[in-house]
Amino acid sequence: MSSDTLAFGEWDVTFTDGASISSIKERREYTDILLTNLSSSFTNAQLQTEIARFGSASVMRDSRRKRARVRFLDAGVAAAAMIEMDNKRLGLSRVEATLDRSKDTHWIEDGLLLEYDRCQTAAVVSFVNAEEANVALNFNRSMFQGRRLRVTREDETSVLVEELPAIFDPDDLVGFFMAHTVSVTRDYAGDDEETNFLLQSLIREQPGCAHLTLTPLGTGFEEGAAWIRMANDERAADVSREIRGLRPIFLHGNIVQAQRSQAVVWKLVKDQYAAVKSLVENAQFEGVYLIHFAGASETVEIRAISADSRKLRVAKPAMDTIVKGEIWQTDEAPLWDRNWVTEVGRGVIDEVNRVSAAYVYADLAERTIRIAGQDEARECAKVMLQTHLDALDAQRHRIKLPAEIMEYFVEHGMHQLADTLARFDSTIGRSTDIEFRGTDIARQKLYTVIDQCSAEVKIRSVSTPRPTCPVCTTEVVEPLTLFCGHSYCSECLVHLVTSALDFPIECITQDCRHTLSLRSIERIISPLQYRRLLETSFRMYLRGHETLHECPNPDCTQLWTASESEVTRLTQCLGCLARICTRCRVEEHNGMSCEEFQRSKALHRSERLLATWRAERGNDVKACPNCGALSEKIDGCPHIHCPNCKRHWCWECSRSLPRAELVYAHIRRRHNWAAERFLAPLNM
Repeated sequence: MSSDTLAFGEWDVTFTDGASISSIKERREYTDILLTNLSSSFTNAQLQTEIARFGSASVMRDSRRKRARVRFLDAGVAAAAMIEMDNKRLGLSRVEATLDRSKDTHWIEDGLLLEYDRCQTAAVVSFVNAEEANVALNFNRSMFQGRRLRVTREDETSVLVEELPAIFDPDDLVGFFMAHTVSVTRDYAGDDEETNFLLQSLIREQPGCAHLTLTPLGTGFEEGAAWIRMANDERAADVSREIRGLRPIFLHGNIVQAQRSQAVVWKLVKDQYAAVKSLVENAQFEGVYLIHFAGASETVEIRAISADSRKLRVAKPAMDTIVKGEIWQTDEAPLWDRNWVTEVGRGVIDEVNRVSAAYVYADLAERTIRIAGQDEARECAKVMLQTHLDALDAQRHRIKLPAEIMEYFVEHGMHQLADTLARFDSTIGRSTDIEFRGTDIARQKLYTVIDQCSAEVKIRSVSTPRPTCPVCTTEVVEPLTLFCGHSYCSECLVHLVTSALDFPIECITQDCRHTLSLRSIERIISPLQYRRLLETSFRMYLRGHETLHECPNPDCTQLWTASESEVTRLTQCLGCLARICTRCRVEEHNGMSCEEFQRSKALHRSERLLATWRAERGNDVKACPNCGALSEKIDGCPHIHCPNCKRHWCWECSRSLPRAELVYAHIRRRHNWAAERFLAPLNM
């Protein structure tokens, strides 16, 4: 039994014979949590007792650094323990609990975004005469847009107004004083480090905030911002209520705005960061802060932070391209060769990363090569990688064939390769040897032709009538024989495999249930067709899955899991950051209940367009007799395979049958159908 694994978002899907799915595993299974700020007064025995409430777990404590690592057996238990333990008082201090992401390269964090004005705002208010200026002095200590003003004499016809809000409309101040003109001045207030230290101290004085750490963000000359990481969004909401509205003296009474926000985090190795550093530093996105600093184990963490989820969703794909690099591909498909994951291929990639200013990464699960860095560096890396592929193409390979197959190959097979493969080159050596060179695709085409020749020689060696193809019901042409012994036309077998919607793929000869091996499937179709087939198999599998679903965003390949308890109605996609309603399986429908959304969905424009299209197509569109799903028939035989319910049915009379061979038998007997599409009726 053969198997293959492909990546879909953050999930690894393993396929087996017949292109069916044998297992699905999420890459992100957090079973460890980290506890920091542990008080020395809280003993090991007390910590073990506290952890035991959640189930079996091992605890590794580092008393010198006031932290501990707790390893659970189940990821769900670890997540629940993290939420409950965060900000809990253990002994004399409150601990901070986080999931251990040391093996991750990408994740999302909840937190608070603090924004404040670091400038002292004042204004010179001018009047027509001294009498009006004297009246204005009576406004000292008056309230203006939430701020208590300080008004002093500037000169004979003007006053100086201090303690103004950081942002206001000067016309409002003119109206407030009934003045002639207003001149606003803004002075920079304080040193960056001093301001950050004072703000950190102020926040830790608030209830429940003693262990919070403030991370300054790069901002403009007059404005300041900082980020506080939280365990979850609910915790961020609680702290926001404590911080919101603070007016510290060191900020001249300017208000501190605290907003719940998110950060998308990328963890890079040093070589990768060196390749993309200048791109990250020059990247700018409206409403998004970018920070990067050294992490643990020779890594660098980059964070994109914003309180506006829409702006963060715009920035994320652009940052993904910068950080992860672009996929090396032609116009049709990614450039991939199995050699990249061998020891030789990995050595070539390491050499490219060492010599060039780009960073190259081979992803076996995605079957892609990613190249990150500046344009010139990427082009240089592509040249070096292509040189290695050209060297592989020039290598000669030898295949030994039986004499009778070799004879048929020389007579009938060689011309197929010469006509279809410009880069292919083969040389006939001894009577049973083939020497050739070329790409993976060229070698695959050669193997397919050899399989055809082998099947044809075997068919001709027996005295029985030439077999009939189960797909087109005519004598086989350029045959391929399955392990079960049944032969198909090459084109028919490729069509049967590439158009499959029911898995595992089996031989459709009557009374045969042989499953095609994954290796034989890979051998008869192109790499791009093979990838698309596995993607189709996975999507058909998801249709019947209760908890695992595709992101509703058509441009996103990520998966999400529905909450088994349905306690929470919303989840967030890690790929595109979309908030998804787990009940309706669509992006969040703000302002509408699920029931209201479902009613409005029935009246959606697409439904009206579908009705119009069906009316225009007339008899070319029919509904599946089993589930009602629509099918459009442009050409071909009356056999229809419903992609929704998997039933087989006859287009002529809408009879539903469980298997394809039963439909073929039905249309031959009931509708007198033959392979020539009704042009040559059967005499039965």
